[in-house]
Amino acid sequence: EDGEFHPAVIRVAAERLRLARERSDAVALAEAIRPCLIKNFGGMMNYTLYTRSHCGTKVIIEEFVAELVASLDHLKEIASKDEAAAQSLSDFIDSALLSYGKTSLLMSGGGGLGFYHFGLLRALLAMDMLPQVICGTSMGAIVLGFLASRSNKEALEELEKLEDLYIQVGPKGALPGSKLWKLAQVMQKGYIYELEDCEEHLAWFTQGMTFREAFDKTGRYINITCTPRKTRKVDGLPSLILNHITTPHVTLTSAILASSCIPCLFLPIHLMEKLPDGTIRHYQGNQPGAGSDSSLDLVQMRDGSFENDVPVQAMGVFFNSQFSIVSQVNPHIIPFFFNPLGAAGRPVRYPWRRYRGGFLLSLIECWCKEDMIKNLRIMHSMGLLFRVFGVDWSYLFIQGEVGDITIVPNATMLDYWRMGDNQHSRKEFADIIRQSERRTWRHMAIISNRMRIEQSLEALAAVVRGS
Repeated sequence: EDGEFHPAVIRVAAERLRLARERSDAVALAEAIRPCLIKNFGGMMNYTLYTRSHCGTKVIIEEFVAELVASLDHLKEIASKDEAAAQSLSDFIDSALLSYGKTSLLMSGGGGLGFYHFGLLRALLAMDMLPQVICGTSMGAIVLGFLASRSNKEALEELEKLEDLYIQVGPKGALPGSKLWKLAQVMQKGYIYELEDCEEHLAWFTQGMTFREAFDKTGRYINITCTPRKTRKVDGLPSLILNHITTPHVTLTSAILASSCIPCLFLPIHLMEKLPDGTIRHYQGNQPGAGSDSSLDLVQMRDGSFENDVPVQAMGVFFNSQFSIVSQVNPHIIPFFFNPLGAAGRPVRYPWRRYRGGFLLSLIECWCKEDMIKNLRIMHSMGLLFRVFGVDWSYLFIQGEVGDITIVPNATMLDYWRMGDNQHSRKEFADIIRQSERRTWRHMAIISNRMRIEQSLEALAAVVRGS
């Protein structure tokens, strides 16, 4: 009882739901459900509640979620049989969807560490807990391209067998060559890979789709971030979030390449769009005028991680996302993600009591991290940091990098060494996915409590609106 969790509130609400459901009173049941549909009712979604055991959380929370889901399913059953009852619930559904919001999944950049994203997807797909709103940046955008063009069933089948996927990310993938050869390419040309070579591999991931075509096939809200290359003509242009609303006809392939254009790895790229007749051209956008120097068809794009790696707030603005799951694999973030008070499914163990590693080490870790971020913010605000390759690198550290749930892999030094390489063997690739899958399973209790309610509410809304 730390003041953040209120079991009495949850217990009373569960009892009200049970009594209204047993009476089969649609109006009373809807009114009992209404106050429960907020992000953190009674403190039931507080992360610390899920760090006290290896599986699940407090029994009273699990019982409450089960009762709330049963009540929503009961309302759906009533609405499907009684059209008048369904119509009376229309106002309730509108307010309930707005109040509860959607869950979003955001996958960060991180080079070869981004292969850990595949394990997260496999765990969520296996449990049918994949959110509808998904955002990817850099390597996260590549993984998202794979998901955007496939249904849940198709994606899960690919992730379970891994044969076709390994062909694209294995030794014959998009990042061949030794480190010595790559260094020679940078010294000679200023970059390593030609975009055309990567486009061939991305064609398998995206199946040539645009954002609109991907949305029409899967119903998912696919988002990819990219950063305009900073020049004098477009210095004030903010980072872009590409999706089926803002850029419906932009091809997924060009969006992924734009989001992955790391300096020295690729040249900056122009976004491309598909016309109704199937031809591809530079994306025009809402430019001020044809031929203008600030026209979007003349703006080159850089890696999205530089300014907008995990745009949690933007997902809330676009799609009313009120709960975020972040898969964070950036190499400069992982070492500082310590969880001193324990992580979901991984409580603090003996000999430590409250802080993992002890109070002193946790204090030093927190102090160093916060002091570094403070200094970078001061230098960024005063304009003391210069740009390299047209990029303000300070954003990598001062932007938000976490969500309501942040899943971070246990990366090794070998993972860091191979960040710019293809996967060396199918066994190593399968091990990476399995490790990430296990870390996701540790968070499945809190994800399940959120997604089960959201899915039941969406199913009720479909019945009510269908009537």
